[in-house]
Amino acid sequence: MNQVILPNRLAEASYRLSLLGMRLKILAMSKLTLDNYAFGYADPITITAEEWLRFFPESENPYRDLKRGLKSLVTARVRFPPYREDDKFLKSGEYLSAEGKVVLHFCLLFLKKCF
Repeated sequence: MNQVILPNRLAEASYRLSLLGMRLKILAMSKLTLDNYAFGYADPITITAEEWLRFFPESENPYRDLKRGLKSLVTARVRFPPYREDDKFLKSGEYLSAEGKVVLHFCLLFLKKCF
């Protein structure tokens, strides 16, 4: 299994996510390429049901879990100290049921504050 490192700023931030949303966020962030968003662009992140099951083998229905995780993550907001405003994690997210995957577009402001 790959090692996933959570940035300190994100660990100190305040936000509320379901367990599935938290899992999706961590799995997606492990796939980020830091070089791109520093220049104002973040590649979309794709996570398949097969990947989900590899990281969370206890999942009885990875398709449903991906869809529910996306629902939680797409509406979640985060606040980094000392800022007073909330930021979105995602600019957009889509569940592609025919392909069994989600495609996530992180907000650049979130990424810049996170790292």
